[in-house]
Amino acid sequence: MDISVVIPTYQRPSEVLKAIESVYSQKFLPKEIIVVSDGSRDLNDKQVQEFQQRKELNFRYFEFPENKGVSAARNHGIQKAKFAWIGFLDSDDSWLPKKLLEQKTSLEKSGLFFSHTHEKWYKNGQFKNQKKKHTKYGGSIFMKCLPLCLISPSASLIHKCIFKDVGLFREDFPVCEDYELWLRITSKYKVDFCSTPFIIKNGGHPDQLSEKYLAMDVYRLQALKLQINNPNLSAQEHSELLGEIAKKEAILEKGFQKHGREKKELILKAHLK
Repeated sequence: MDISVVIPTYQRPSEVLKAIESVYSQKFLPKEIIVVSDGSRDLNDKQVQEFQQRKELNFRYFEFPENKGVSAARNHGIQKAKFAWIGFLDSDDSWLPKKLLEQKTSLEKSGLFFSHTHEKWYKNGQFKNQKKKHTKYGGSIFMKCLPLCLISPSASLIHKCIFKDVGLFREDFPVCEDYELWLRITSKYKVDFCSTPFIIKNGGHPDQLSEKYLAMDVYRLQALKLQINNPNLSAQEHSELLGEIAKKEAILEKGFQKHGREKKELILKAHLK
């Protein structure tokens, strides 16, 4: 199994170094690391040269002249990747050493084209317990993915054939871009799941996208509505989809009523261009 690792980064020069080193620490090494700096210079020339001189794997660095968003950065990495499997790693997360090895072993047994793993959450200096709603699953999980994003990009390992089939990350989604893509994928593909936590997902940063956008459900609702005419859905899946759309609309309307009509217009203008 030949793997390209794609790491998008924006204004995280210290965090991205930790992420990169966690890839080098893998028991099963990928063939290459692709770092895409999204409008910021997160690695200097000396650091890039030092990584490129290491013999363990091929290191490639791309730098956007302006900030285009995490979807554009990931898509650039996918398009530049030389190998069949893509592993994503967000710049503020890190992998435990057996992550790729366990996914490789599990995928070889299942014959599937998409894998994700359990994860550890680390915030404000300590590990956090996850709620029941964040339980992870494998198999046909489209309906499990409707309420919220259950798959972390940093936990995923995906064969390129899936992107050729369903498309890349939507670049017009500044947040919930992963949620939207997982809906497209899980409507058609089964997912392999490793129940051991193999990534450390760091939270609580003021620059996290989820911290910047107050109307996350606006994008979740958009993502759900894009699935209404999906021919891959069973009757039950379509019914569950419509039910979740109704729930999200009710949540948004309640929020709009709380903040007033002016707030509603501002949010929709900002988030639904």
